[in-house]
Order: sequence, then C-alpha cells, then structure tokens
Amino acid sequence: MKKFEWQINIILAMCLAEAACILLYWIIAIVSDATTAVIVTCLLLVILTVIAYRVVLGFTKPWGKVVFAIKRLADGDYQFRTEPSEDRFGLLVPYINELADKLEKSKHSFEHQKDQLNTLVENLGSPLVFIDKKGKMIHTNDLFIKTFQINHLFDQNFNDLIPYDEIKQIVKETFRSQKTIRRQIVLSFKIERRHFDVYSAPILHGIGKQRGVVVVFHDITELKKLEKMRQDFVANVSHELKTPVTSIKGFAETLLEEEGVDPLQQKFLQIISAESDRLQSLISDLLELSKIEQEGFRLIWQPVDLKEIIEETRLVLSETANKKQIEFEVAYNGNSVVEGDPYRIKQIMMNIINNAIAYSPPNSRVRISLKEAGQKVICSISDNGIGIAEEEIPRIFERFYRVDKARSRESGGTGLGLAIVKHLAEALHATIKVKSKKGEGTTFEISFYKEVSDQHKNEEWVH
Repeated sequence: MKKFEWQINIILAMCLAEAACILLYWIIAIVSDATTAVIVTCLLLVILTVIAYRVVLGFTKPWGKVVFAIKRLADGDYQFRTEPSEDRFGLLVPYINELADKLEKSKHSFEHQKDQLNTLVENLGSPLVFIDKKGKMIHTNDLFIKTFQINHLFDQNFNDLIPYDEIKQIVKETFRSQKTIRRQIVLSFKIERRHFDVYSAPILHGIGKQRGVVVVFHDITELKKLEKMRQDFVANVSHELKTPVTSIKGFAETLLEEEGVDPLQQKFLQIISAESDRLQSLISDLLELSKIEQEGFRLIWQPVDLKEIIEETRLVLSETANKKQIEFEVAYNGNSVVEGDPYRIKQIMMNIINNAIAYSPPNSRVRISLKEAGQKVICSISDNGIGIAEEEIPRIFERFYRVDKARSRESGGTGLGLAIVKHLAEALHATIKVKSKKGEGTTFEISFYKEVSDQHKNEEWVH
C-alpha cells in the first residue's frame, strides 16, 4: 500500500514538473531567447515522459494479469489458475482461483444433471417433446421421433411438423393458461388408431415467466382395447340375461296368482320373484354403467334447477323413507340453477339419497342442503347412519364394493350405484367429497358449475 501511495506521489510530482516546465519555458523565453526555451523544455518533457511511462507501467501491469485471468474464465477455461504475485493485486489471486474452482464444480454438476436428464428422457417409455416459447421443438426422445415419424425436427416450428389438431390445441391451451393439462386423445396412424393419455405442462422460470412446454404421450391403446372388451362382455351378458330373467319373474308372478298353491311352493315362488327383482335391478345398473362408459357418451346440456330435482327425488323416495320413519330436513340458500343434464343429475341424487335412507337407522333424519358458492352450487346430503371407516372411503366408488354387505343386500342394493354416480359426476365436470366417521354418519358434497364452457360441453367424455 505504501508503494502504491509512492507511485501516486510520483504521478503528482510529474504533473508539478510539467507545470514547472511550462513556467520555466516562459521565464527562459523572457530572459534569453525562444529557441533556448524550446530546447530546454523539450528535454525536460522527454525525461518526464520516460519517468511517467515507468510509473504507469508499474501501476497497470498487474491489472493486465487480472483481466487475462477473468477472460480465460469467461471463455469457459475453468481449469486455468493464476500464479501468486507480490504486487499490489496479489490479494485478488486467491479469490480468482476460488471462483475458478466453484465454476469448475458447477460445470461438472451441470453436466452430471444433464446426463441424468437425458437418460431419464430416453428411457421414459413414452414419447416426449420440449417446445420453447417461440413454438420450436428444442428436444425430444427417440420414441417421439419413432412414433410420429418426424425427421429434421430441431429448431422447427411444432405446428408445422405435427399434423394433429388435437395435440396443437393442447399445447396452445398450456401456453395460454400456464397450467398442466391432461387429456385423452385418439390419433390415426395409417391403418390403425391409437389412444394416448397426454400430459402437457408449462416450463416456468422465476415468477410466472414461461420458457416453454413439455408434452408427454402415454400410449394406452392396449388398455383401451382391454377396457372395450370388458365393456362389451358386460353389455352383451346383461342383454342376454335381461330376457330370461323377465320371463322367470313373469312365470313366478303368474304361479303366485294361482289358487290352491301349496304354502311351501308359494314361499319358493316368492323367493324366486324377489331374487328376480334383485337380478333385474343388477342388470339394469350394469347396462346403465356400460352405456355411460361407452365411447361417445354425451349429455344433454341445459339449465337445471337443483331445487326442483331434489323435490322430485324426495317425492319418489318418500315411501321408502316413511317405511323407516325417516324425515327429510331441507335447506336452500341462494341461486340453485346450474348447467347439466337433468336426467343424469337426478340419477346422482336418487342414488345418494337412497343410500342415505338405506344406511340410516329408523326414526332418524336425512339432511339435504343447497348453497351457492361463487361459480358453483354445492349440494350436501348427510345422514347419521353407520358411517364409513376412513380407509374405506377411497373404495366406495368401486364396482360392487359394499361397506356393509349384509345391509346392502337387504336393501336391494347392487353395489353399482356409487360407481354410476362417480362416472356421471365426472361427465358433468362436478366434484364429489365424502366426509364420514364410523358410527356417526356420512356427508356427500357434490359441487356443480353454474356455467360450463362450450368446449367442455361439446367434447366426448373419456372415463
């Protein structure tokens, strides 16, 4: 530091010397002649210039080392290290070398993460594509290229290379909404049709700054084929059983009306009739569920007053409730008009309210309420029946699952009611929540939208 101060003093001395030269020039010019003054002044300037160069060189040379080291690091040479020195900038050398060490470690870490990402992308088992904010494909895996048979795709516009409008629409919606979108689509590849479960997610950097979109295509064609086989089997078997069951029931009722029937025979005929009713109900539910699950299932969208639906359902189920002396407690709050299919919404209400009656003890109440909540109307149906254990709640919408198998059979339940409710709610874009405690009753909350977009109305629902 003292040496640095000394050099500053030299520079200041040079400035004073130059000022002295100018003053000396005028004095000599006045006392002697101008020629002598010029010669003396020039000699002094040369001497002072040499001194200034030496001083400035000693001052700037260490800076050159620092700039050179930083430039090497900026060029990506993170293995470069600066030699220690005794000059005024020697204190910077350890920090420059430490920075180089950290940059080298960061580079190795980045390369390792890049290798991991490439391995993951290539072995994902599903076609994948990254699209930047300009709509250009910047990275894909081999399976994407093989599936869509696209070559020379990098730095090309996604919309120009992909011929499927369904995929373009999904990517467009993801850019616009900046939210993850999941949709099942069917694409034609020459002589075959393939089903894909498509996930499209925005790539965000910082707060709300979008850098692109990543799209993953899960091929579910084989699953769809198996599901179609199952649906066709259930539908065909149900249709084949419907006629003979109707005949059995008709014959049993006819024989029961005959006079002089033996009491034991009458008992058997009554059992046959009752079991035929249960079998008919099961076949009806199977056919209904099969219809809902069929590809191309659509709803008849229109404004629906949930209050009117509930009142109609209460009227239909009043006799069943009266047999157990169960009362309905109803509360309506706010607007109750939503968009949906009135027949399908009534199916949902019939199934849930009928379950509430079936699983409630005699002389109890079933509480039904409607509440307007922003863009939704929430329907709540509660009972104080046997309740559902917490671990069983995720399973109650499965086919043929019963919380209490004995009571369900006694009430004539088929085990398909809540499966139908779940599928219809998804088709209506409604959500269902279940709250229950064992022995304390159950509450179902169904949220319906007041308005549903035309896009959602017109699309085929895929379960």
